[in-house]
Amino acid sequence: MKKYICEDVDKNGNPISGSGCGVINKIMFNGYPFGDRMLENVMFEAFIDDNNNISVQTANDWNNDPYCKGLNKDYWLGLATEYAQDLDIATCPKCEKDIDGQPK
Repeated sequence: MKKYICEDVDKNGNPISGSGCGVINKIMFNGYPFGDRMLENVMFEAFIDDNNNISVQTANDWNNDPYCKGLNKDYWLGLATEYAQDLDIATCPKCEKDIDGQPK
């Protein structure tokens, strides 16, 4: 799992240390890359613990969302967990900016 740091960048695209939201232990990502149109705009959250373990859940209320209710939750969460392991770009849950994953 990569490390995610939310930082502002200068005019040359270099990170400005100490800016932004800092180290992020929860990232968000869209289901489209692994679920195609079936999961387009279905958002997932990945939680990264101190041991670099990851757990994934949907940001949508899967049980009450009429669209998601008919989908196989365990199957799609499994694919989302695999996908999140090597995610290059995610969304910061605090400011909703795109953030790059960095090797840990």
